[in-house]
Amino acid sequence: MQQSSTMDKLGPVGTIIRWVWTFRKLISIVALALSLLYLLMGETLHHRRSMLADFSSSIEDISIYEQALKTSGDRAFQDPSRTGESIETSVVKTLYSDVQKLRSRVTALTAPNNRIRKAQIEYLNSLSELQGVLNLFEPGEDGTVAVLTALNDIEMPASQFNNEAVIFKKSVWRSFFAAL
Repeated sequence: MQQSSTMDKLGPVGTIIRWVWTFRKLISIVALALSLLYLLMGETLHHRRSMLADFSSSIEDISIYEQALKTSGDRAFQDPSRTGESIETSVVKTLYSDVQKLRSRVTALTAPNNRIRKAQIEYLNSLSELQGVLNLFEPGEDGTVAVLTALNDIEMPASQFNNEAVIFKKSVWRSFFAAL
């Protein structure tokens, strides 16, 4: 049996080496593309982790101020809704301070997606309405009703904002695309 002149003593190893040598430019391009993809994914995952940590920290911070506002709001609702009296000025000042703090925290939040941004804007608008009502508060029936109505109107935007934040934190794909 006679061997062909193209086969060498290395057999299949030599064939593989020749194949790699022939397609070396294509292999270089594919290796470069895979390296860039690996770097991009590593950077994206790092960015996603840091973004989620910052977002979670901000949401926890906001929830502390929301709890303070809820406590002040409950105090404002207690007496006037039972006895029909006017809200005390000290309660209004505490409410105003709590709204101001919460509003500054919600404003400082960097929204990672459009749905959270829309909910944030609605929430900020309702907080601004309450702040305006508290700023114009005059003791009496009209002032009390205006404050209690504005406090009640915050509930839906706050709930929507918190729901969107929870959905974002639990959704892997949304946070992955937000990192891109």
